[in-house]
Amino acid sequence: MTSSSLSTTAIFFESKARGAEVFGYLTTGQIFLDAIVMFFAPWFVNKIGPKNALLYCGLIMSLRIIGSAWAIGPVSISLIKLLHGFESSVLLVAALKYITANFNPLLSATVYLIGFQFSKSFSSIFSLDRYRPYVPEHGLYQ
Repeated sequence: MTSSSLSTTAIFFESKARGAEVFGYLTTGQIFLDAIVMFFAPWFVNKIGPKNALLYCGLIMSLRIIGSAWAIGPVSISLIKLLHGFESSVLLVAALKYITANFNPLLSATVYLIGFQFSKSFSSIFSLDRYRPYVPEHGLYQ
């Protein structure tokens, strides 16, 4: 595997510097989108309910995963990245509301930490082999 086969910036942008620049703009835009969506997320979750909000987040996540596989250029990659802004804030509010509604409210923070955050961190252990081709000795950061 060569360095160019692992680097998506060589495919979508004329240089790695241009790819990093666009990534910076997208990340900034996504943070602002997260802030705007977080302002409306409690209203949205109350309107459709925590269970439906979690299903909404699952739909957005599925669109992001499938869209990433079908992305054909920098515009489609950018739009797919921005979908995360519509998902993350709603997921946070919906998960906490769902846990509070279905578990003892005194334990809701503990259930959130164990069930939601720990499982996310624990699953990253199993994905280490998946990311092994992208470590520096294969040329991604050179």
